[in-house]
Amino acid sequence: ILPDLFGIDSRALALFRIGIAFVLLYDLFIRFGDLAVFYTDEGVLPRTVFLQSYCRKTISLYLLTGTQAGVTLLFFFQGLCALALLVGYQTRLASILSWFLLASLQRRNPLLLGGADNYLRMMLFWAMFLPLNLRYSIDTILRPSSKSTPKRILSWATAAILLQTFFVYIFTALYKWPGKFWRDGSALHYAFHIDLYAKNISQSLLQYPFLIKGLSQCVLIFETIGPLLLFFPLLINYTRLVTISLFILMQIGFGSLLHLQIFPLVSLVAMLLFLPIIFWVRFLPQHSISQGGKYRAAKLNNALAAFFLIFSFFWLCSKWQPSKIPMPTPRRHFGTL
Repeated sequence: ILPDLFGIDSRALALFRIGIAFVLLYDLFIRFGDLAVFYTDEGVLPRTVFLQSYCRKTISLYLLTGTQAGVTLLFFFQGLCALALLVGYQTRLASILSWFLLASLQRRNPLLLGGADNYLRMMLFWAMFLPLNLRYSIDTILRPSSKSTPKRILSWATAAILLQTFFVYIFTALYKWPGKFWRDGSALHYAFHIDLYAKNISQSLLQYPFLIKGLSQCVLIFETIGPLLLFFPLLINYTRLVTISLFILMQIGFGSLLHLQIFPLVSLVAMLLFLPIIFWVRFLPQHSISQGGKYRAAKLNNALAAFFLIFSFFWLCSKWQPSKIPMPTPRRHFGTL
């Protein structure tokens, strides 16, 4: 049962690598338009002000330079790493550099960050522990192995990256239930009145309050039961396929109605990891493969992934219930990093 619950198809892993690389490039493209304003010393947050106002011990390559030329060079290098990840060239190194550079970029100006940025960074963090280059990569062409490629990957890292999406939705629901706005169906009504988030189509929906109320309550219910259905062991292939489809529809709906940065894109890419075997057999038979060899993650790789997974869970719990699950400040800062 563990391979079904926490294993990832090697083809889904390759699609995730391609998808997350595209999201990285898109994120860089958006940020590049305001490079001088947000990431240089001539912009709204010079390095001296940042170090005085936030943290002197912040590790960020983007604090090494405050010139537009220097920051542009770092953007270019980060884009090259994302392209290497996209095509699967030196994939492990590309994933590590992509995570570190993204974290550096995000830490340079924390005023710009939202949930989408955290989600993207965490998915890249877990990706560092995964064999993203097993399929559809230049690495496999340059270094063909005599061993057959595993059909499914199972390790602490696969469990961690799947549970990351579970954490995103389940903790979102836990934060929403105590308040009244999602339970009484008024949350989206207020959201559609915020110009920063609402799109034009949202204004049209305001004429149908009963529809908005129903959508708000449906979102709350599905964000509560949807993550659980992703790990429901009975008829897991069919259950996951239906649940993934509903999550995709929900994110498309969010992206159509609200300005949510890259959150819908990251969420859609994350769902690729849950694609069950039945998806490949029924819908993409040309991509179906015979059973390959068994994947064995390195002991250190597994140990690190397990440690960070357990730590992340307790860190999230301490953020949700700080009085009941306290966490010392140094550990809290470590968790944020």
